[in-house]
Amino acid sequence: MFKAADNVTVMQHAEEMSRKIKLDFKIFPSCLYTYTMNYRKGTKQAECHHHGKGMNADISLHKPPNTSQNIYPINSHLSTSHVNYLMDSAAENANGFLLDSKDAKCIVCGDIAPVLKPGKSFLNFETLDHSFDQSRVNAVTPMTHLFMDMPNVDLIIPGTETVVNVTRSGKVVTLINLCLTEPETVFRVFNEIMYLMTIPSLDKFFWNPETGRLKEVMGFVVDNGPSEAPASFLVQMLLVCLLKFLDLDKVTQRLFAEYLSKRNPVERVHAAENNALSSHGPFSSKMIHKNASPGSKQHKENMECMAREVIQCIGKGMYNKETIKCFRGIGLEEKFICRDEEGLKSFSLLSDERKEEDELKYRPINNDVLA
Repeated sequence: MFKAADNVTVMQHAEEMSRKIKLDFKIFPSCLYTYTMNYRKGTKQAECHHHGKGMNADISLHKPPNTSQNIYPINSHLSTSHVNYLMDSAAENANGFLLDSKDAKCIVCGDIAPVLKPGKSFLNFETLDHSFDQSRVNAVTPMTHLFMDMPNVDLIIPGTETVVNVTRSGKVVTLINLCLTEPETVFRVFNEIMYLMTIPSLDKFFWNPETGRLKEVMGFVVDNGPSEAPASFLVQMLLVCLLKFLDLDKVTQRLFAEYLSKRNPVERVHAAENNALSSHGPFSSKMIHKNASPGSKQHKENMECMAREVIQCIGKGMYNKETIKCFRGIGLEEKFICRDEEGLKSFSLLSDERKEEDELKYRPINNDVLA
């Protein structure tokens, strides 16, 4: 399959290849252009020549996406090796290790196409990234969690060089949050883990089938956002809180180096989510109240209705031969179990000596999620 920036280059490659097959074979570029796999499948010309007849030149005019790695950070190998080691450790202890690859997908704005469609793929053009409306007023944010499924692959042949490639996949759970009133913060991300434990259909991801208790080790693979970096003091403290509160043996969080976020396994899920959103079309943000000021009760009712529509749409998507589990997010901070952000920030400003002398204790908030 040929892929090039424009159709002229593709046709030239196809003509050169046809000449190599048979020297006295002559074919016009217009004929090659007609027998492409994506050339106007709904037109009469395509139906007369190739569409639906099993006749195809297998020549694609799609321009390859600009997702290649152009910058190579100095710590790319180190960060990737840490993540691979985390996945290998989870594969060795599948019953006692929960590995969650998580990432927030791009926002879904109301009243416009949820997925950017630039138009004809065989034209040579460039489109700026995120050039569409990204207002957080009438929008929701899908937070995707990929609970990694670690198959055991043992293939060792003595005396030979054998390469075994394993595609890490798993079960997808997506939470829908309102952009205006439920921003993505460190505390929200960590409280979502405990909120997911309250959903009965997800118990199999958190419980060890051998012991009947919670899995002893939890690991998280994230992108390189500043609010998720393991070097962040809030992230470190919340990891400790998660470790102590759930009585775990180990909690770890790894991230990829800068410019390498596409290596995160959860990125493959976004394609399935985009496919479902693209098939649906624009979501209305004024289904209940036509005129509602941002932040008002009427506006929240509109956004809750839009969130339900997005949940139903993404819930029809397929990934790893299974439907995507999609739920409403944790909601307001009143449902947070850990939300002492000011106390943690004050504690971080103390010196090491004063931290040792500090007697402040952190306790979970008694609410419905804790119960």
